Amino acid sequence: MVAERSRRNETVVAQCGHAKYGLVRGQAYTVIAAISIEGDGRAPRKMIKLRNPLFKGTYTGPWHEDDGRWTNAYKVAAGYTKAEDNFFFMPLDDFTQIFRELTVVESANLAVAQSKTKSTGQKFSYSFQNPANQSEAIITLDYRTPRMYPAGCEKPDVQYTIALKDADGYVIEKGSVSLQYSYGYVQIQNLPKGVYQLEVLNLADPSALSEFTISVFSAEKVDFLDRIQLLQKDLDLALTETPYKIYNRTQSSSQIQS
Repeated sequence: MVAERSRRNETVVAQCGHAKYGLVRGQAYTVIAAISIEGDGRAPRKMIKLRNPLFKGTYTGPWHEDDGRWTNAYKVAAGYTKAEDNFFFMPLDDFTQIFRELTVVESANLAVAQSKTKSTGQKFSYSFQNPANQSEAIITLDYRTPRMYPAGCEKPDVQYTIALKDADGYVIEKGSVSLQYSYGYVQIQNLPKGVYQLEVLNLADPSALSEFTISVFSAEKVDFLDRIQLLQKDLDLALTETPYKIYNRTQSSSQIQS
């Protein structure tokens, strides 16, 4: 199953069921590939390649990165390199004993619109135009966490929430952003055509530098609007919905009053 999913470029996540070989119980690990390696005339070995996305704990079990069983032939067959960030290999038998639960994230053919922010402040506002009635939209926020900053660099104190509002400012959906995973999202079913507002609040230090990316995933791509585009849409709306009269300057006051 793992090999088939990896060929289809679908993400497979495995949850660790036992604290063994330096692995953290309850933590999710990304399954990169299922491979069979052979070399030096030895019998093939079935291996699982994984990645530790949280940089917590180091795999110390069979075929860890300094294991003497890694011959040059095996390294070539597996595409093994110590330069890869937090990747490791483990035998299939050990994998099936330690990881009992797999989650498959199926990919969808969705368009994505993004807006990047690098600024200080407590409140960040955005607007986007949804071009059509859509059955679903997913809005995500991901940002740089303290562990992503080099040693010695100032680590910002930030904590975010996301809110999706309609054109009148009413909240449709809101969500928080995980401090552990530096990621959060809101998912909306049946999003009508129109203009929407996104509001990101930093609940921690407003003087800290905020660096994050807002993404909107949907079948039909939405368009983020700048201030000029937003003002033009407000003006267009006012002209179409507000009753008004245009009077000829040559008309007399009595004509205007009548």
